[in-house]
Amino acid sequence: MLEENPQLCEPLCRRDPEKTLFLLLTPEMFKVVPSHRLYGYKFYDYKKTPESLAADLPHRKNLTERKIRHRLGWLTWEDFHRTNKDCCPWLSKK
Repeated sequence: MLEENPQLCEPLCRRDPEKTLFLLLTPEMFKVVPSHRLYGYKFYDYKKTPESLAADLPHRKNLTERKIRHRLGWLTWEDFHRTNKDCCPWLSKK
């Protein structure tokens, strides 16, 4: 996500890191109460404070200068199901 890699196969080798996004996909209950999982804390910390991402990835350069936090997103299985009822059919079963 953060760097170009021309050694990857097509079409990944042409990916532009500045146009790449990272989506966290979880059950909705963890997005509603993000403190239930460490990644909930980390996700919002990275969105709010770019320096925290740079601190967790010290081997990456210029993370605080790049607009990475604007390319972080969180979707849930329920989001997919609301958009397409055929997706995640287990969510319809009660």
